[in-house]
Amino acid sequence: MKRSLCVVPLLAACAMMGSRSPKPGVAPVEYGELKAALLALNRDSAPWIVRDGARERTDLVLEWKMLEPRWRPVFRKASDTLFSRTYLLLDDATKTVRGYDEQWVVLSNGQEPAIDLSSPIHHGQLWETGLNRSVVYTDPQGTGYRLANGEMKDPVAECITALGWSMDGAFSRDAVTRSRPPPAGADEAFAMRLTNRDAAGALYVDLRSGARVLVPADYRLVPPVQSDQVAYDFGVQRAQGAFEVRVRFDRPSHTQAELADCRFRDAQRKGSCAMPDPDRKDHTAADVIRLNLAGGEGKYADEPARDELGADWGLASDPFPIRDRGFAGPYSVGQIAQIHRDGVGTYTLIRVADTLDTLRRDAGSFHLVHF
Repeated sequence: MKRSLCVVPLLAACAMMGSRSPKPGVAPVEYGELKAALLALNRDSAPWIVRDGARERTDLVLEWKMLEPRWRPVFRKASDTLFSRTYLLLDDATKTVRGYDEQWVVLSNGQEPAIDLSSPIHHGQLWETGLNRSVVYTDPQGTGYRLANGEMKDPVAECITALGWSMDGAFSRDAVTRSRPPPAGADEAFAMRLTNRDAAGALYVDLRSGARVLVPADYRLVPPVQSDQVAYDFGVQRAQGAFEVRVRFDRPSHTQAELADCRFRDAQRKGSCAMPDPDRKDHTAADVIRLNLAGGEGKYADEPARDELGADWGLASDPFPIRDRGFAGPYSVGQIAQIHRDGVGTYTLIRVADTLDTLRRDAGSFHLVHF
């Protein structure tokens, strides 16, 4: 998408209001198409990322990659110790994207970064121009970065307005928090693109990872339920009978901020927080999910993930009773599987059912996701 120039007076207005109007004469696209287009802006060579925001109860999150090991030297070169994040809510009724900014100081905990996510130093509207900074990184396309947050917000705003939507600044997290599920029938609302539909079912490509997700003919995509214990991205629910696979995807870049926050809390009170390296085979994360849902630990075995699912490693738990009623809904038993691809991320599949027999009958549902 062609990038337009933004003159200083307009940038000054953006800094105050964070508002832009749609391009004249452009009809607004559907919710799912806009979300897919924004996710498609991602490039490995860019120091920022647009990712799914279901975990933060919004639609999308835009943030620096400064916490990823590969990008830390670039941000250190700029002496940049501020981590910026923008929450984006896509309001389908008004065809408006509301944005809300937060910024934190990144502390050093030994060689690893640490952040107190509960205490942002800035929140509301922030649109930095970087005009008083030097270029510290140039990508292969020739784009120079001063690492001002306007450099990641500009292309996002241009994409939004080029597709017929407007962008408005929000001044509270509540204004960008999704209180209702995304528009019904918008498959791309789950950050996936439909590639084929036949008698066997629907095949999607997850835009966040490139993985294939199969939704069998007698199943359907459903939005996540709200749970204080365990968050996930979407469900694949059987039309008949009480059975569902709840799917969560974590890319290393997503977990780095939470990992930095965990380091900060552990430094304040030793032993209060521990998180696994997102690129190492470790059942700690699955153990935490199982502990939250069942109230106890379980056993994990290797899944034949490499040959069958194109993953680098996989784990599967034993079945367990679900004691968290907010997560359970009509289900009473669960089982966890994880598959991981190095450099891409980890899928957690939480299979939930009304009975243990139902859970065992649908064992093939472990294979809904393929890298």
